[in-house]
Amino acid sequence: MKKWVLIAGLFFFASMAMPGIAEAQVVIKIKPTPPSAPPAPPPPKKGYIWVKPYWKWSQRHQRYIWRPGHWIVKRPRQRWIPGHWRETRRGYIWIEGHWRTVYRR
Repeated sequence: MKKWVLIAGLFFFASMAMPGIAEAQVVIKIKPTPPSAPPAPPPPKKGYIWVKPYWKWSQRHQRYIWRPGHWIVKRPRQRWIPGHWRETRRGYIWIEGHWRTVYRR
């Protein structure tokens, strides 16, 4: 019993350490429409970045779903890279928004 719990725990922690490996990238054949949204509202306070609204593909509904914009807290020494749709030979893929470390020279 202890051996089984130990093995299950190891698998759990290994899967948490490598989340990107389990994620499949979905290729969409239907071109997303460009988002048109009103300007961003004022930030809640200083130090926030606006994440623009976008169309996200829903595998369950087999259509695009509108994701509204929202504010996120700015991280020190990092730059927000917005999410975007990239066209490939097979179709369109979503590149998730993420933080990138800024190195000073």
